[in-house]
Amino acid sequence: MNGTLAVVQDVEAYLATHATLAPPKITEWKVDDLAADLAQVSSGRDLAHGKELFTKLACAGCHKLGPEGINYGPDLTEILKQYQSNRVEVLRQILEPSLVVSNRYRNFQFELKNGDELLGMIIKEDGESLTVQTGPSEALIQTFKKSDLTTQQPQTSSPMPLGLLNL
Repeated sequence: MNGTLAVVQDVEAYLATHATLAPPKITEWKVDDLAADLAQVSSGRDLAHGKELFTKLACAGCHKLGPEGINYGPDLTEILKQYQSNRVEVLRQILEPSLVVSNRYRNFQFELKNGDELLGMIIKEDGESLTVQTGPSEALIQTFKKSDLTTQQPQTSSPMPLGLLNL
């Protein structure tokens, strides 16, 4: 879901002057739409623009790329090596993030005996406790006793949102 929030004093005046704005063009990109362009990726690269997009498209909110970003999702620094320089497969992971979800980054739906529910990734498990991260911040890490757990359901979808390139 995408949208724009405008905070204005006079809603009627704002709508009168902005009513003719066209909605943003949204394209649901598929791998086949972009795969042919991947052969030309190395020539004429603009690394500064790539860094800007890494931040603007919110990739840095969950991923590290060198010293930039947050270590929540997979580190992207050596991603081409991981996929044996297969740019099509890297693109596929971006466009179809739930196609292959590593166990390290799989979300689980938990229900606790006190009725609390949470969705997060298991980052540590020992005999008696479970440590779960529910978002891209160390403040969103919590540990609870396994004995307080009533259900633990693995999720099939990736925490990475779909459609990041659609706009």
